[in-house]
Amino acid sequence: MGAIKGIAPRRRPPDPEAPGPFSFGDRGRVARILTAAGFTDIATAPFDASIPFGEGATRDATIDDAVKMTLEVGPLSRVLADQPDDIRARASAAVRAAFAGRPGERSVMFDSVDRHGAQSGKLIAGPDRNRASRCRDAGT
Repeated sequence: MGAIKGIAPRRRPPDPEAPGPFSFGDRGRVARILTAAGFTDIATAPFDASIPFGEGATRDATIDDAVKMTLEVGPLSRVLADQPDDIRARASAAVRAAFAGRPGERSVMFDSVDRHGAQSGKLIAGPDRNRASRCRDAGT
């Protein structure tokens, strides 16, 4: 969102309790949800990982795909939904420039720290478990 500062009007931040990609960034919220679901002895821990965004056969194709995804889904797409084409074009160029500064050849890579500075974590829980914990293996 910082890439389009000054291009599109600011919108109010989403409700931190609303569903979305950052809805589990607040450990207190996660604990409340799991407690309400009957879990006890809840533990969460950071899970640091690089997150790939977009994909392509070349660096340019990768960035193009990431920009396209950004403009179609997520908070930026909602900010730009009602904007005229010139604003959308300027925002697209600004996002592209921001993505060009990120590492990655076949995907634009992001750290797992969300917009609030909280680190993301993957929780596992099931009917036979009364404890939620982070997955140590990103593949599970």
